[in-house]
Amino acid sequence: MSADLRNLHWLTSMSKIFLLLHLLLLFSFFSPSDASRNHLPVLRLPSLRLRGGYQRIEPQVNATWDARSLKMEIKEKGWGACYWKTNGTEDYLGIAGRIFAFEPSKTCILPLWNAEIEDLSFPRWQDGKEVDFEEMKRVNQAGYPFRFWLSKLLNTKEEGENKLKIGGLSSLASPFQLIALTNSIQSNFMAPYDFIIADRKVIRQKYAVKERPFGSKDNCWVFQMQGEGEPRIVNIKLGEDDRMLSQREPMHVFQLETFNASLDRPVDVTHGVSGLPLLLNGERVSTYIRWKSNLRPMRPNEVTWNPETTRAAFTAICTLGEHVCLATIFKELTVHEFAVCLQDFGMRDALLLGGSGDVCSWVRQENTQGDLDTSFLAAKPRSGSTRSFIRRGIRPLNAVIAAY
Repeated sequence: MSADLRNLHWLTSMSKIFLLLHLLLLFSFFSPSDASRNHLPVLRLPSLRLRGGYQRIEPQVNATWDARSLKMEIKEKGWGACYWKTNGTEDYLGIAGRIFAFEPSKTCILPLWNAEIEDLSFPRWQDGKEVDFEEMKRVNQAGYPFRFWLSKLLNTKEEGENKLKIGGLSSLASPFQLIALTNSIQSNFMAPYDFIIADRKVIRQKYAVKERPFGSKDNCWVFQMQGEGEPRIVNIKLGEDDRMLSQREPMHVFQLETFNASLDRPVDVTHGVSGLPLLLNGERVSTYIRWKSNLRPMRPNEVTWNPETTRAAFTAICTLGEHVCLATIFKELTVHEFAVCLQDFGMRDALLLGGSGDVCSWVRQENTQGDLDTSFLAAKPRSGSTRSFIRRGIRPLNAVIAAY
């Protein structure tokens, strides 16, 4: 009998242990780490006061937005820049990011592009079952380094810049003074569905217009740089030959499918750039960015990298109160962490642009000799990138955004 009692006691103890393990496993599925894995512990920075704030991006890296004088700069000259500085050994003497902000009534931005994309000989994106690796090599090599774009626009005569033919220059006021320059669309005109709007016309690879048309249910996100109303993210539907059919004012990503067609109205975007929203009306929506499956051709609003795990430098175009910002992060973050940084800085709308080695940023300033400083900040390519072997600042670009 004592042996049976011992066995019963042993079984009871083991049952309790198994029950405890089961409960721990169950709660792990609903742990705070899953619910908040895209949230970083930060101190919120008031959007309209533009004061410096403390942010903690990783356990060992502290960073501060040096934004105290930004509002005064914008008031005095129509634009300004602030820096995200760390107390670690980051590149560029502790600069982990930069925000260029401006007042739209005093400063303008325009999308510019490599005119070669409008030629049928421009290399075609490769996906699906049959991949032409030689053509994909051409895709990776198309474009021109950031310094060529900068030299062409500053007229500093960089060797090799004469090969670059820039589309969109006719929209720039003449003469113009370049104030800032950054990289542009997410895929750098490698993938077939990203586009620019210039003078109310969609600019996309000529082959893609014919071979990769938009579907009747495809909604395209665009940051309106110029047009009717204030700069913001809008949603545009494209038809045959990339003709702009209608525009919607989105409230949230998942509400697009339930929108009544009566809310559609004529497109009033004059100049803009397509991309994927990180913030809409102050709400973080980066979790809706879709990762392209390797088993099928690419579709609009998809990326070729995993949004949950990929860590890279990123650029975004945003609204901050009545101001517009070009935000560049050179430190490698996930796209969700980047969205949190922008949200906590006070951005209302934010559209994702290029990342990894595409990220370059120049802002007008003088060097120690009092001359125009033509140096620029550039991010290193992320590990695992198909073009990770290309040195920092050398990656060829097919589009930029210019402020003047």
